[in-house]
Amino acid sequence: MGVIMGTLQLQEKSQQEAALFSELSFAKQRIQLRFANNTDVLQSIGRDYVSAGDSIKLKDNVLLQAENLLQNNHEITKIVWINETYHSEWKVPPHNLKTDWFNKVNNANVINKMLQRTLELSAATNRPAFSNFISLEVPSNEVISKEIRNVFWQTVPLLSGNEIKDMVATLYTTQGILEMIPGELKAQYRFTLITDDDQVLAISSDKNTPKRAFSNQTSLDIGVLSPNLSLRIDTYPPETNLTFRMLIGVVLGLSAFVIWSLWSVLRQMQVRQEVEANLRAETNFLRAMENSTPVGIRAHDMNRAITYVNPAFCEMTGWSAEELIGLSPPFFCVLARGSKGGAHQKNESDSQDDPQSR
Repeated sequence: MGVIMGTLQLQEKSQQEAALFSELSFAKQRIQLRFANNTDVLQSIGRDYVSAGDSIKLKDNVLLQAENLLQNNHEITKIVWINETYHSEWKVPPHNLKTDWFNKVNNANVINKMLQRTLELSAATNRPAFSNFISLEVPSNEVISKEIRNVFWQTVPLLSGNEIKDMVATLYTTQGILEMIPGELKAQYRFTLITDDDQVLAISSDKNTPKRAFSNQTSLDIGVLSPNLSLRIDTYPPETNLTFRMLIGVVLGLSAFVIWSLWSVLRQMQVRQEVEANLRAETNFLRAMENSTPVGIRAHDMNRAITYVNPAFCEMTGWSAEELIGLSPPFFCVLARGSKGGAHQKNESDSQDDPQSR
């Protein structure tokens, strides 16, 4: 029973690990695909804005596309158009609760400094680039504290030949990355974004996981020039299943009963073997005593038939044990039919001639 239970647990563990790896791979592909699509859309917006020239209507359409991208992708908090001189021409959204915290003095300095470095990296490589992760100073009691605590930039250059005309800069939140994962997966597993030094950037839920929870981790490549980022998945404790628990209890109870029964049978066998050994020793002792005594011993059953004689009795009668056992009275008539000793034959003939013996 224990072997069966152990085998079932190993099979269940293997299935959970396989399912965990599959769900993690799906979440990773979904995030990477979203970043690739966002990069394509940003390049398309940039090309449309450059080709719009002096047309205000066409530029307004481009701004509308940027607003739609911002509304449909919760991981994006800000889109900025940067001209050739690294100055901002427009930004979406112009003002909201999130951008107010971005404009705080301490936060604005580090955000602008990191944006400048990312623009220089894109200019040097002529390809989209990502900044390092930025930790903002936002009080924990703020409603959007968890959402905007960690952010990072992506800059997408717009090339004209081999020269960069303008750039589109997008400010992402790490918490928003986890919003790309479907809600049904986040209800079953906890997802965490961590750096190489195990710094937690975002977590899908604060719900604790059991100590023996299954977990897996994979590197998350969101772009060519992106910082090292890993996505981790942990299992939640399973919901209480009363039927399953009762079944386990019944199985354990039956296992204990079977073990106790086997132990009882073994114990009884040991006691019986001990009794039989003692009985054999006593029987052997009695048999030795009966065989060595000079006194003749004879045993009868309820019908007075001889059931046992010792060697001394056989010597006294002159008959073997095989000939005596089973005889019933009157013994002299039966013994007379034997061939032992002349005395017995004489007694028999005398008894036949003498009428009084009858």
